[in-house]
Amino acid sequence: MNYLVDLAPEDGALYWLKKHREELEVSVGYPLALSGVAAAAFVDLNLSEDQASMLYLMLRLPGAAAHAIEQKGMGWKKFPYYGPAIELADDPGPVSADSDREDGQ
Repeated sequence: MNYLVDLAPEDGALYWLKKHREELEVSVGYPLALSGVAAAAFVDLNLSEDQASMLYLMLRLPGAAAHAIEQKGMGWKKFPYYGPAIELADDPGPVSADSDREDGQ
């Protein structure tokens, strides 16, 4: 962040973030995330909300793609966070194609 602050305007968001970083981290109980630094940089670059969102997503996509390739052989249920969260509470079991007909036949 120090490198970016040196490039940023003194009245910009990165400068403010560096000045108040410790106070913010104590307040929320977590260290500053890279997404916060990116958001401040986007403000200093005068990007619109949509421009900043799209740029952030494009910059994150290569990492997400690499994780997907690494996890492919393990199956989607072994991917962190998703497996246990996507379980049916009341699974009706197998359903035949004919059981969806409106006439009940």
